[in-house]
Amino acid sequence: MRPANAVSRGRVARYRPDVVFDPSDPVLLSDPYPVFAALRERAPVHWHAGMGLAVAVSHAACSEVLRSRSAGRIWTDKTPAAAPRRSPHSPPASPVCGWPTSRNGVASS
Repeated sequence: MRPANAVSRGRVARYRPDVVFDPSDPVLLSDPYPVFAALRERAPVHWHAGMGLAVAVSHAACSEVLRSRSAGRIWTDKTPAAAPRRSPHSPPASPVCGWPTSRNGVASS
């Protein structure tokens, strides 16, 4: 499914479908600026069929996508999972690096 409606609803109205470029191409990786400059000249947002997603190539388009509530998010507002249980054979956790952990209070060398 192409997100053309979601992309073109906002201020970024220019949308080019099916632009082909390989993001893993060594030439692109060595110097991506000419490729992205050419893409920006054509449109700020392009559909990449191989990756199955829209690619925003202008600052305005990227800013709009990142600020859009309809674009979704990749995190959830949940508390982290509980810390794993420690084994009784584990050394005690120390918040200070190099803190003495021996019984007499002096670290052995």
